[in-house]
Amino acid sequence: MTTNVHEKRLSQFMAYSAAMSLVLTVALIYDLGRTSAPAASGESPTTAVPGAGPQSGTGDGIANPNAAGPSISDNRAGGTTSLPDERRGVTGESIKIGSIFTETGPFDGRPAENALRALIQTVNESGGVHGRKITLAVCDDGYDATRGVQCAKRLVQQDKVFAIAGWLAPASEAQALPYFIQQGVPVVGGGIPQDFGPKTVFPNNFNQSRMGPGIAPTVCATGAKKIVMVIVDIPHAGAWIDTMQKGLEEKCGFRAIRTDEVSAATPDYSSYVVQWRASGADSILAVLDPMSLGRLFQALKRQAWEPKLVTINAPTANAEHLAAGIIPPEGTIDFESHLWPLAHPGHPGAERFLGALRRYYPGTPINPLMELPWSGGELFIEGLRRAGPDPTRAKLIAGLNTLDDFVTDLTPPVTFTANDHDAFRCIEVLRWSNDRWVLHKPQWQCWNYTAKSARAAPSRPYQ
Repeated sequence: MTTNVHEKRLSQFMAYSAAMSLVLTVALIYDLGRTSAPAASGESPTTAVPGAGPQSGTGDGIANPNAAGPSISDNRAGGTTSLPDERRGVTGESIKIGSIFTETGPFDGRPAENALRALIQTVNESGGVHGRKITLAVCDDGYDATRGVQCAKRLVQQDKVFAIAGWLAPASEAQALPYFIQQGVPVVGGGIPQDFGPKTVFPNNFNQSRMGPGIAPTVCATGAKKIVMVIVDIPHAGAWIDTMQKGLEEKCGFRAIRTDEVSAATPDYSSYVVQWRASGADSILAVLDPMSLGRLFQALKRQAWEPKLVTINAPTANAEHLAAGIIPPEGTIDFESHLWPLAHPGHPGAERFLGALRRYYPGTPINPLMELPWSGGELFIEGLRRAGPDPTRAKLIAGLNTLDDFVTDLTPPVTFTANDHDAFRCIEVLRWSNDRWVLHKPQWQCWNYTAKSARAAPSRPYQ
């Protein structure tokens, strides 16, 4: 009798254990299915209200990125999620990309975000890429490197973006980039020294640690002899100063007599102007954001000093600037990595760029910072097209590596190969004349880093 009872209880226990194992197995399979599935396909494409700036969210159902720095925890090794990396951000209807912009702090990058959104909306209205609409997740780094790294983690871990495209985050790009590389997230856009070399990064600007010998001859052709250099305190400011000193020494036979790194929040450049003038300088080479350049122009005017002035990425001079007198001295020379659309009336690419902005964001002042996100997005779109109807990150990278003299709207022809992503070796040279920027040179001025001549590559026509 006792034996039968024990056998009966043992049989019941084994049956119970089997049932529990089945339940746990089903639950585990369900949980794995949830965490490994791609993002839901119900996301709507990026939208914007014509005439409005960026919304408090991102226009595609993503939480407000401008809140205080993201807080994301992930206890798994390397901080990665369990979504399949190669197709992360890809659904049957959409592909989500991410971007970091500086929109609060010393300068306002919202117009640059507008440019990227205008491009995306143009692409989506024409049917997207292989039938998929592009959606955009944006994070504001507040001109803070720590917050920029938090943005990078949020875009990868929380927003689960397929790639980064068209970003503009000068204070945090150097710190955020290694995380994207570690996570295998392709990056299309940028131009800091760290961008050149990684196989997953495709810069859309000239290499600011090597361009000195290429642009120095044009600087010296102004007649400058005693140059002071001033640059905003971006992380690679030292590399930029070094390459320019090398270029001046190699191509012109002298070095700058003084270099200054300044904060982007500098409210008044009068004290610098007084010091530069007292040092005997006859020229200023300035690498500042457009807002800081406006303050420099004002200080020069207050001190009644008109040295030769050479700038990089300067051309912001709308009707308000003209009315307020916030303009460069007559004859100022400017270098641009992209063609300045207002100096190219009738140019097809310039007209597409300006037309999209007028349509989706009318009233947005045009400045050079807007061109970088546009062309970065444009290169991403072309790489995605070449990746085919079943895109993966590896296919995107392979597609970008096939660009050979690819003509964008605003840049010189672009060539990427698997071993060389340093594609931007040409500049546009402008001159301020009669209250507007005009072409100082009729073609792109190009160079080769290793050649001994001042111009190591033939100039390229504007296309």
